[in-house]
Amino acid sequence: MKKLLKTNTVEIDKVFYAFIIWNFINLVSHIFSFYCPFMSQGIDYVFYGVEIVLFLYLIIRIRISHCDKIYVFSTFISWTIILDVIELWFVIFAVDTSHHTFLSLFFKLTFIVRFVIEYLAVYCFSDFMYGEANTRKLSYRFYFRFKKFKDIWMIFNVLFLILLVVFWFRLNKNTLTLVYLFILVRFILGIAIIYNSRSLVGVLGPVDSDDYFVGKYSFFDIVNKHCKAFYILRMIIGIGLIVFAIFILIKKNQFDSNLNFLADHPSDIVDRFGEAYSIVQQSEDVYTYKVHNNMPVNSCFYDEKYGIINIKTNYNSGPVYDECPMFDSDGISPDYKGHMIDLDGNVVFDIPSFVTRKKSVRQRILDNDLADIYDKNILFENSLGNGSFSTSGFNDHFWEYDGLILCYEFNNRDYNRRYDRDYERHYFDKGIAVYYSEVNNCFGIITEDGNRLIDPIFEKISFENGYGLIGVYQEKNGYNVIDSNGEFLIPSTSYDYVNIKKMYPDKGTAFFIDSADSDINDSCLYVVDADDDYQYIDSYIYEGDYNYKYWRLLLKQDVFVLTRTSGRNLQVVFSDGEIVLESDEYTKLSLVEPFIENYIFACQKQDGFINIIDVNENVLIPGNYSDYVYIGDGRFYLKSADKEHFGEAIIADIDGNIQYTGLEFVSAGKEKDEDSDINLKVSKNIGSDSYLIVYNYIDSNGDILDDWHIDKGEYTYSDLTYYYEIKVDDKNEKRLHWYNENFNYIFSEYLLLGTTKDVDFGIEFLDKDENIEQYGPAFFWIKNELGSYDLYDSKGEYIRTITDLSFVKVW
Repeated sequence: MKKLLKTNTVEIDKVFYAFIIWNFINLVSHIFSFYCPFMSQGIDYVFYGVEIVLFLYLIIRIRISHCDKIYVFSTFISWTIILDVIELWFVIFAVDTSHHTFLSLFFKLTFIVRFVIEYLAVYCFSDFMYGEANTRKLSYRFYFRFKKFKDIWMIFNVLFLILLVVFWFRLNKNTLTLVYLFILVRFILGIAIIYNSRSLVGVLGPVDSDDYFVGKYSFFDIVNKHCKAFYILRMIIGIGLIVFAIFILIKKNQFDSNLNFLADHPSDIVDRFGEAYSIVQQSEDVYTYKVHNNMPVNSCFYDEKYGIINIKTNYNSGPVYDECPMFDSDGISPDYKGHMIDLDGNVVFDIPSFVTRKKSVRQRILDNDLADIYDKNILFENSLGNGSFSTSGFNDHFWEYDGLILCYEFNNRDYNRRYDRDYERHYFDKGIAVYYSEVNNCFGIITEDGNRLIDPIFEKISFENGYGLIGVYQEKNGYNVIDSNGEFLIPSTSYDYVNIKKMYPDKGTAFFIDSADSDINDSCLYVVDADDDYQYIDSYIYEGDYNYKYWRLLLKQDVFVLTRTSGRNLQVVFSDGEIVLESDEYTKLSLVEPFIENYIFACQKQDGFINIIDVNENVLIPGNYSDYVYIGDGRFYLKSADKEHFGEAIIADIDGNIQYTGLEFVSAGKEKDEDSDINLKVSKNIGSDSYLIVYNYIDSNGDILDDWHIDKGEYTYSDLTYYYEIKVDDKNEKRLHWYNENFNYIFSEYLLLGTTKDVDFGIEFLDKDENIEQYGPAFFWIKNELGSYDLYDSKGEYIRTITDLSFVKVW
């Protein structure tokens, strides 16, 4: 440093070269990082450091020159340093720096201020040189060239500003290219202006004294004349900002740390403190909790901290974690400081830095804006640290914690489970883990010893039941599948779809690949058995336009069905990796039940009717049907589509025995009684003109199970339930029957034709004690033939008649 500062001379043009070139490198580096990612927060810290050190050196070189007239140029540079310090303060201490609206606007504003500072610096330098050449009465070519460059610089920057304003809401790839071009031309123009100064500086030599410049310039004279006042003002503002920053940091870091009382209530910790402290159970004895500081919630300094508490050992980590530790089934979680910890907060191992490194704040804000222009997906961009990922091509949901992906085995889902902890979930499975690189915006694979197996090159991933098979996608290479060794399983990378489906554990997993490449004449199906032996199923059956209907895939035990369209519908059934049935006669095929040596299929034909067939396409039950319910043991409820029995409910078995019930098949809906017998809902028409439709249920023998009725239902409020049933009496008149929660009869009343629930009859539950004491917990209302409403108490006793139902609502 002494060597650098040993002379009090300075070549002012070189100062501006360094200032302009560095600003250009800084801006272009961040833009380039969007296309070729590298700008992590650590690298951006280096950029900040280099900028501050370089600019401090430039300021010192200007200040030791003993020439007051050029001190103002150091002011421009010092403003940039002040912006760097403020930005760094927010980056280090603020929370949610990438998505907070205020901070996003702040960083965009500082970019504009930097733009203005550079403009003013170059403009004033050009104006300064012009005035100096003019005062010294140098040749015309000297000062005219400075004046010309000064005017060009001003006009160009005004045009650039207008361009940005015009394109602000119309930015696309083409207009963005024009903006990039303007940035490059602006840089070249600035360099040209500084280079032009060599014609004057070369004559005068380096600045070494106060009388180096002889010109008088109002702007600089004003600054120099009042520099002491400006200095005092800057000191006051600076001290005020420092005091404010310290106050904010003190308030930001004030958290409630006295939380040992949580362990005093092990049996009801969630009920007592769950809402106040966001208690989450991680294991039988371990919970996580959350506290927050007292800063306003919407401010960028509102912060939350998380802690771990063990109600069995009374261990309390205190609120030391920036995010909630999310433990997997192995009992490990990231601590958001580069480590994996166990349930007691002990460090188990370190997470590689290339997994946890984050994109810089400036880069993240820039990338989000550029991604909108390029319609590019920035993963997890709507979440501070964690988020779920779902995208077209794959249908998966998973979560990212400090770079590592937590894999939920949702194929083993039990819908009675209520919490995430009830599912098998792992960061590491089969010796590997998937990680998300925020810098690269892609997924990669690491081994359990922390080595990088595959670089972050995948834009999309998909997995089911762990990492035995992982579907991957690259924009340039399309879809593929990798195994736990990182090997690509599909020989070609020209496929535009991959679908992974879980089969039973003893049968393995199947995955499908599909191609739109005209050079590939088929699509393929692979089945991975329990021994990880990959079987390739011949794909000749997939000739044509390659449009799978994947959601027609049916997995049942070791059988799955695939629907294929290629100008004709082709149904293919696979079992144990073998094709057991393929047919183009049917548009849909569903497996009903597998037998030891045979299968039963319900197939929809081209005309839309259903046949029941076996694996050899033999029709097991003669006739055409439009709906079915499988009872079991080879027996069906069927809805006939034949002309002579159209819509009739039929009971049949696979031996061809058919029983006609004479009743209408209502739907494929079914009810189960206490013995788990499947009953079918049926209907018939009654009355002189068959104008009334009544319903009932039949069992598998065709026996009627209930009274014929038009409708039945219930009303429930809190722990009260009342049932209603609309039946037809001997005179074919509709009668409404009410029952209590024990199905004890209350009362009945005639109904008008066309009566509708909640319009012509209903029930109102009472809340006021005086009304409940008088009328019971509820009263009934029924519309009469005069259009008024008759009211009945909970015992069925008539109360009164009213004309306006609004009275009921406020009673």
